[in-house]
Amino acid sequence: MIGSLQSIPTGDTLARLPIGHASRGTSLMAAPATLSIPDMERLLVEKTKRLESLIEQRDKLQKQIKALDRQIQDAAHLDGAPRPRRRRSKTPLRKFVLEALEQNKEGLSIAELTRQVLAAGYQSRSRRPENVVHQCLYNTPAIERNAKTKRYSLKK
Repeated sequence: MIGSLQSIPTGDTLARLPIGHASRGTSLMAAPATLSIPDMERLLVEKTKRLESLIEQRDKLQKQIKALDRQIQDAAHLDGAPRPRRRRSKTPLRKFVLEALEQNKEGLSIAELTRQVLAAGYQSRSRRPENVVHQCLYNTPAIERNAKTKRYSLKK
C-alpha cells in the first residue's frame, strides 16, 4: 500500500504526493530545494521499485481473474460453449437436383423441382425450401434456365 502523504509547497499551491510504505516510517521527501541529488536519486529508485512491484502484483491478479473467468464460463456454458453444429443431409442437394433433371429432359420449374427433391428424401429445415433449391440451381454451372418456359434443365 502507498504510505503517508506529505504536503510539498510548489509555488502558489500545495501538491500531495504518495511517499513509500506506511511501515517505513519517516520519508526522505522534504521541500525539493533541500534534497540533495543522491537523496533524489534514492527516492527515484524507491518509487521505481514500488511501481514495478505494483505492476507485478496487478499482472498476477489479472492472471487470477482470467483463470476465474474461464472457470465461470466452463461452469455456466456461456459464450465459450461450443455451438451445436448444423445437421447436414448425407446426400447433397445438388445431387438430388441433377438426378431429377436427368429424369426430366424437358426441364422443371423451381416448384416442381422442389417437390421432387423433397419426395426423393432431401431434408431441409428452411421455411421456404424453394429458395434453397433456387440457390443450388443458380450456383450450378451444369444447369441452364429457359427464359421462355421458366424451367431449368441440364446444359446440352
